[in-house]
Amino acid sequence: SDSMSGRLIILPKKSWHVWRRDNLEKVLRDERLAEEEKESNDVKTRNLEQERRIELLKNKKAKKSGGGIGFHVDLFPEKIPEKSCAKGNDEYEREKEKNDIQKMKRE
Repeated sequence: SDSMSGRLIILPKKSWHVWRRDNLEKVLRDERLAEEEKESNDVKTRNLEQERRIELLKNKKAKKSGGGIGFHVDLFPEKIPEKSCAKGNDEYEREKEKNDIQKMKRE
């Protein structure tokens, strides 16, 4: 007569019942997936932060050392002879002289 208390035991039959085995398995699976996703995001975040720090250090080093290789490399030495560089621009000189002559005529 103890087993027949008169109450209906329908709770384990409900799909939303928290102590049902399938619901417990769903919760454990979801928690595991959430933990894996969090771990994956943490790894990605650490990698991005590490890359950002590396770039920052590279930029600091480049600025500190004056950038690049530290000396001038002339890639086309045969293109511009030194004499032509020292001579200047002929056309500019002629134009300048012409303007000076015109100014003197006006005065």
